[in-house]
Amino acid sequence: NGQEQKGMVRLRMKDISAGALAAALSTPARPLERINLAANGTGMLDLHWSGSTANLEAGVNVDVVAPPLVSPGQLPLNGRVRLSYRGATGALEVAELSASTRASQVQASGTLADSGTLKLSVTTSNLGEWHPVLVAFGNPSRIPLVLHGRASFNGTASGKLPYVTLAGHLQAEDFDYLIPAIDSRPEQPVHWDALSVDIQFSQHAVAARNGTLEQGDATIAFSLNASLDHGRFTGQSPFTGRVDVHGADVAAALALLKYSYPVQGTMDLSVALSGTRAQPQGTGRLQLTKAKIYGEPVE
Repeated sequence: NGQEQKGMVRLRMKDISAGALAAALSTPARPLERINLAANGTGMLDLHWSGSTANLEAGVNVDVVAPPLVSPGQLPLNGRVRLSYRGATGALEVAELSASTRASQVQASGTLADSGTLKLSVTTSNLGEWHPVLVAFGNPSRIPLVLHGRASFNGTASGKLPYVTLAGHLQAEDFDYLIPAIDSRPEQPVHWDALSVDIQFSQHAVAARNGTLEQGDATIAFSLNASLDHGRFTGQSPFTGRVDVHGADVAAALALLKYSYPVQGTMDLSVALSGTRAQPQGTGRLQLTKAKIYGEPVE
């Protein structure tokens, strides 16, 4: 009949279980039920389109509240989502996104589109909360960090989904890096007092600038630029980097590199790196102070 197709759906929800919804949407590739959310959502979902469903426009206004009693294995979530999506342009406008768990808080507002940015703030005192989230979105690796203090990221996201670029400042205080077990040596934690770095990440590249790590009197300054293949650092990915170490304990540094040699002392080290992951190369300069090998001083 020549008339343009139109459609509209309006859903009002009350006390919808976020855990049950995640289980219903789970797939083998995206096991969302692994997050084990404990929360109930109340609000509105509006959908309407004209012509093709590619022109879909959606509006979400939902409040999420955690129940008063939560088991230790569940992740309680409180928050609010107010956003709209325009399929014709791919623009996602976030008027308000706030979420909090036992140990983490997330705040976001702004626009993801060809032009526009989304302001993003994330803080946490327990990275373990994020492991089931990463598993649900396809990254089963355990985060090799244990926080005793807090970590935060403040920055922006730009571009259209799913090709978003993240940029901002990451910092952490009082944490352990877990060196994986090798041969007969068990997993070993290495303590750091502070981390500070400016990062940028997209599907095509990752960069770390103005990076510093502190451990007692030791400091490490670092930078990195690397190409990515759909978000992955492959064997053929080119990279450049620089590391400058001052006042570091030699034995601890060797442990970070997964070596165990009878060497003691402090060191200053400067290394420039380049090449690919499969064929890295580098040049550097090393200076040892108060060094001992097998307990014997080295002049």
